[in-house]
Amino acid sequence: MSWKEWSEKADPYNSETFMELFREQLAYKKRETDKIEQDVQYRGKILVIEYGLNIPDGAVEVETGGIFDEFDFPPIDTWFYNGYYESGEGVLFAWIPARFVEYADRAIDVQFLDVLHWFKKPSGWV
Repeated sequence: MSWKEWSEKADPYNSETFMELFREQLAYKKRETDKIEQDVQYRGKILVIEYGLNIPDGAVEVETGGIFDEFDFPPIDTWFYNGYYESGEGVLFAWIPARFVEYADRAIDVQFLDVLHWFKKPSGWV
């Protein structure tokens, strides 16, 4: 079995069921957004996850007490963008509330392939 075939079968995020769950999460968030107090500031950071080349070794899961999973992903309800490509690679953006930033920092420190990053606003953006 080739690496590509294995990774497609082993990758739990490469399935229609998973993508449907992600779409349902987005729909739920859109409905709930109207209920959020607009004048309240919610503190947190945007985490960028490059995936498809990560190795599910479980180190990030252990270091974060299970907040991140064995594939180095934060909980699905934090996700707001998932660019999944047929090559099996992709980029995911997740909103990490301030109280969980320390766990994401631990994940970044432990993940040895450097696929977890804090989003940095490009120069020139207002």
